[in-house]
Amino acid sequence: MGTLPLAKPQRIKLSPTAYKKLTLEVFKADDYRCCVCGKQWELQAHHMVARSLGRRDVLSNLVSLCVYCHQRVTEKFLTIAWADPEQRTVTITRRNYEPDR
Repeated sequence: MGTLPLAKPQRIKLSPTAYKKLTLEVFKADDYRCCVCGKQWELQAHHMVARSLGRRDVLSNLVSLCVYCHQRVTEKFLTIAWADPEQRTVTITRRNYEPDR
């Protein structure tokens, strides 16, 4: 007998207003700086564990990244992981084959 596939957790979607408020909380918690390079502009909230994997939109799953670093993480040129979630610090792994800008 085979095993049944696990059901994917249903995503609880925040309203646009609630998501905007949460994003501002993330930026404040990260001192309005990108957690990779330290830039203070063009910030975006990045999910440490993707919503598609069942993680919710909560402060403990979000980190501030600038547009450039967020793109590099999305494209897998950078990998980030929590070093200390309480202190909101991350470890960064860079890929060697990143193209020059």
